[in-house]
Amino acid sequence: MNADFQQKEIVGSETLGDKLRRAREEQEISIERASSETRIKKEYINFLETGQYNKLPGLLFIENYLKTYTNFLHLSWPRVKKMYEEEKVMYKEPEKPGKSVQHIKKALNVPKLVYGLIIAMVVMLILSYLGFEVSNIVEPPSLNISNFPDNVITSEHSIEIIGQTDPEANVFINGQMINVDPSGSFIELVPLQEGINTINISAKKKHSKEIVIVKQVKVQKKGKE
Repeated sequence: MNADFQQKEIVGSETLGDKLRRAREEQEISIERASSETRIKKEYINFLETGQYNKLPGLLFIENYLKTYTNFLHLSWPRVKKMYEEEKVMYKEPEKPGKSVQHIKKALNVPKLVYGLIIAMVVMLILSYLGFEVSNIVEPPSLNISNFPDNVITSEHSIEIIGQTDPEANVFINGQMINVDPSGSFIELVPLQEGINTINISAKKKHSKEIVIVKQVKVQKKGKE
């Protein structure tokens, strides 16, 4: 039976149920005959005539039964339907136990899930950005020496070092900081002594690791092979 209605007392002169019952009795039709000819169960006819809609299967069935029964009794369906619509508002359709709570939980769960995903994505983006920035900060700068092959042998007592690094990097030759132009280019004349000279060329940004290139130059006397 339909448990979706809670019956309330209907105040008025003649209810729809009264109208149906009176029409049947005036035509001297028994409930048994009405049930047989309409194929509506006797108890359902009784529920219709007493307005016990809460005991019928459901709204769709109620209207179907009511329309069939109305036509059987030769009554005006539009008028009967209007009366039914007016009486129907007297019946409250309550939420099933736990139904409201479940709907609320489902409604809350979806935003929570979406909110959680958004937060997770934002956190991942922030972590990725921070990781990228930290990597840029601690990663040593580039350092290229363009005119200095390995194991140079010369009779000169100085050598010009030409190179390129990152614009924000500081360059050191044998521990002494040299000038670097805004583009990161540098040229430095380094004095040499007779014999083996080891030249340490390094570059470092403010918080980065240091990159070091080591070159050796052998200075021999002029005319010596």
